[in-house]
Amino acid sequence: MGKDGRSSQQIDFPRWAVVFLCLLALAITLRQNDRLPLWWDEGFSIYFAQFPPGKLIAATAADVHPPTYYLFLASWLQAVGTSPFAARGLSAVVNLLTLPLLFVLGKKLNGATTGVTAALLASLSPFLFHHARDARMYSLGITLAAAALLAFTQLLSGQKKRRWRLLLAGSIVAGLYNQYAFALLAAGMGLAVLWGWGQKRLAIRPWLLTAVLISLGFLPWVWFAWPQIQGLQANRVGNAASLQIAWGQIPLIWRQLVAGYTPAAGWLSGLTVVLFSGMAVWGAAALSRRHTFFPILALPVVAASIVLAITIQYDIPGVTNARAARLAFPAIPFLIMAAAAGLASFFRHQWWGWGMAGMTAALLAANIFAACRQPINLAEDYRPLIAQIQEYHQPGDVILAAYDWQDGYFASYAPDLAQDVARNEYANYDPSPLLARIFSRTDRVWVVNYQVDALDPAEPTGQWMSQHAGLAFADWFGQSQVALFVKPDSTAIHSISFEFMPGVKGKAMLPQTAVALGEVLQLTLVWETAVPLDRRYQTFLHLGRPDQPPIAQDDREPQNGVTPMDAWPVGTAVTDYRAILLPNDAPPGVYFLYLGLYDPATGDRLPVIEPTGCDQPDRACLGEIEIIPGG
Repeated sequence: MGKDGRSSQQIDFPRWAVVFLCLLALAITLRQNDRLPLWWDEGFSIYFAQFPPGKLIAATAADVHPPTYYLFLASWLQAVGTSPFAARGLSAVVNLLTLPLLFVLGKKLNGATTGVTAALLASLSPFLFHHARDARMYSLGITLAAAALLAFTQLLSGQKKRRWRLLLAGSIVAGLYNQYAFALLAAGMGLAVLWGWGQKRLAIRPWLLTAVLISLGFLPWVWFAWPQIQGLQANRVGNAASLQIAWGQIPLIWRQLVAGYTPAAGWLSGLTVVLFSGMAVWGAAALSRRHTFFPILALPVVAASIVLAITIQYDIPGVTNARAARLAFPAIPFLIMAAAAGLASFFRHQWWGWGMAGMTAALLAANIFAACRQPINLAEDYRPLIAQIQEYHQPGDVILAAYDWQDGYFASYAPDLAQDVARNEYANYDPSPLLARIFSRTDRVWVVNYQVDALDPAEPTGQWMSQHAGLAFADWFGQSQVALFVKPDSTAIHSISFEFMPGVKGKAMLPQTAVALGEVLQLTLVWETAVPLDRRYQTFLHLGRPDQPPIAQDDREPQNGVTPMDAWPVGTAVTDYRAILLPNDAPPGVYFLYLGLYDPATGDRLPVIEPTGCDQPDRACLGEIEIIPGG
């Protein structure tokens, strides 16, 4: 037994235990880390990481996050690829560094048992697990916070080696360049230094030198990015008076910090929080008795981190503060260290120690297991959407993405398509110049919308496309829609006139009569009405054979209703560009192209006056189309 009554065998944990915990953490974070789809912010990360360094730094100056993580990610992706597994792997590797840092910190603060226990809690922390599988900067932020806290502790304990001052200054500067919330940790350390100076326990001069180094390192970024940050935050957050502290969200944030974002069953999550919190309080008290600076440093940082998390609200449908706890990452090293000290105290009595360690590890692992089994949010999964584009994509196609994070999705899921992504910058102004410019260099454009219908005539893009292009395909994948528009073909090798009662007539012009599977059948319809219409009709174009379901079709109002049919001036021609994407699995052969009009309110079809002789009196046969195998 040691002098303090603890088993020397338990105090002197071999270093291979920490190595084992590092390997364990790496294994559980890498296992199926690409199972869940990329989410918005991960798309942003991959989007920024595609830029060269200069452009990346300028772009992040106008973002809510500085560039450190993005610069690391850019180099990482160049080395290992852009797949979701690869992109998230950087966070897993960075998280690996947190464990030995916490081990050394715990050992310095409270002995080797606390150090190994801290590494154990970190390896099974659901919060660290989540961010180690997330292509964002929070795992790096936690690692830098642990490094800064270790250097700060060493300096407070009387270490005067220059390397600790350099590590402290370097980790704080890197942390500030990684995430602005890191300033909470720097401020907490400043308070602790001022308290020590006031108690005449610290000389202020060496700390002032460290503060100067930190300021010199970060002030250039403040000078460079401040105007952009002010403008961006004014647009997204508003003025400071508009921010509200949601005090009622504190239990949720605390639960997320302890049990993760996707906890197990309610009672299991609750038990994890109660046990961890009890150990943290017990351990914090023990650390405070040994190190008077600990509460002076820990309490302000933890409290300020949680207040920040409950102040910055994340508006995610159906979920309140779904990921707000991530902003409280500076508190994580303190929470783990306090809980580790509390758990280590049970090793004074060997069986109690092993029992509590086993129970804690089991509860944390259960929450991680629940996170691994989290159902996939199909409404936000872009993999089926991108697979649809890949199936019918052709060289020269342009993909028009509405958001930066969509660009990142394509770069990760389909890097062969990423170079075709054109930024949609027409959200708040006339899209006509951009769309006309795109169609001047391509015949096919894929439009990827989010919560916006490409066929909506009230939406600027949809309005322009409906008047200048043919819609070949449109489908929804959760909350996102993909639509293929094609440039009209002005040639006409076959044309036919048609007329429906009451007085709706026109001409159909086909530029081709043979189309390969996977290609687009195009035609131009020129409508006019001989009498005023009292309602809006829908048209259908069916490619098929008599008495058989169509193999492809297009059902909608002419021009998608940009000019409603009941508002058509009598005798005025309305040009309607139409296109049908032929499915790859359709049987080749000769088919008929049918055109009809119907009342969407009743489903009743209008009778055909011309051409006569079609198989049914309520649809016009525009001609034969030969479908040939694709290339």
